[in-house]
Amino acid sequence: MKPVPTYISFLVRMWRTKTGGQPDGIGHWQGEVEHIQSGHRWKFSNMEALIRFLSNPLAGIEPAEEPKEDQS
Repeated sequence: MKPVPTYISFLVRMWRTKTGGQPDGIGHWQGEVEHIQSGHRWKFSNMEALIRFLSNPLAGIEPAEEPKEDQS
């Protein structure tokens, strides 16, 4: 069994998409989380999915357990 890390760091990037149908051209938020120690990255199409991922940070660190991008 792998030891549980005592320190985990993530870089969280967030941006707004551009949408032609809106007057200001700004759409919804998207995000990406990068696990600094391993370099793994996960992309999210909405903030709710990103927050769910970060609420249990050890769940997605192993490559075999990476969450699928949330399409909602």
